[in-house]
Amino acid sequence: MSHIVFVRSETDPVESGLSVWAHLLLSSCTARSALKLVDLRALHVTRSSVSASVQTADLAIFYMHGQPDSLGHPVTLVDSTNIACLKATVVIAFSCMAGEQFGPHAVAAGARAFMGFDDLLTNIDTLPTLFGGAAQLAMQPFVLGVNSIDSVRMNLASNFAAIENHYRVGAGKHDVDAGVIWMAAHINRRGLVVHGDTSATL
Repeated sequence: MSHIVFVRSETDPVESGLSVWAHLLLSSCTARSALKLVDLRALHVTRSSVSASVQTADLAIFYMHGQPDSLGHPVTLVDSTNIACLKATVVIAFSCMAGEQFGPHAVAAGARAFMGFDDLLTNIDTLPTLFGGAAQLAMQPFVLGVNSIDSVRMNLASNFAAIENHYRVGAGKHDVDAGVIWMAAHINRRGLVVHGDTSATL
């Protein structure tokens, strides 16, 4: 049984939008008896609760603000002083910049693998399920033990590219927000990184 921890802070509108991404994946997995799902949300997300929950997880998924060297902002939830809680865990961070330094540091501290973004992670507040759906489709096979973490990266990059193409040159190019959407998808696609064991599965 895979033990998966979802961490969604919901401290502001940006994180509330990312929480929709978490909800989409959770909803697609709740009927699977082979999964132990823990959803840390809103006021239940503290530095101590995160450290305690993720240290026994096979997969920890963060939906929150990030910094190059940490997860969580303005309250830092995981950094160099408690990064050991990620030992033996696959980490996915839907967070700005955390793939730059924090990802390699997490792997050096014992995480099996880390997928995140080394640039900004952008969302469309008025269409949170657009990118959230792309993430859910890329991640569900991995959560069910079918694909590797690098397959998640490749599939998510492909999904972002499809959104970019649709709103840049495809049928969606006349949408009033087309420019913002395709640029956001472009930034997200180019920022994706995986550190550690790229063949890791659950």
